[in-house]
Amino acid sequence: MEALKPEIVLREQQRKGVRHRRNRRKTAAYVRQGEWFFLPRPMMHVGELASRNGQLVRPGSKPHRVQWLFRPEGRDETYVQGAVSHPDHETIYLDVWHRVVRNAETEPAPLARPVTRMAYLD
Repeated sequence: MEALKPEIVLREQQRKGVRHRRNRRKTAAYVRQGEWFFLPRPMMHVGELASRNGQLVRPGSKPHRVQWLFRPEGRDETYVQGAVSHPDHETIYLDVWHRVVRNAETEPAPLARPVTRMAYLD
């Protein structure tokens, strides 16, 4: 599970002093639902720029429905607030704006270090 966390989630964990604990869905650094991580942004204010009843969709999967969604112009970021629901997961409630980050499942794996020396023992 730790390997599926994107770099931004790992940095947020480190910044907030969150230790790795297996299968945690909620920490000071994030809330997780399925493949989505939600990073709290309590000082963020969006006002009337938010859309009601948005969706987070990954190709080939069922959408996660969100109560409020905001995508700033010119930036590849998404923020949500309120209820987040999905048929396969328990609904979560985000009382402040959260940045949305998808897990690293679809990112290419880092290249393995090449083997430079091997020894055979009999």
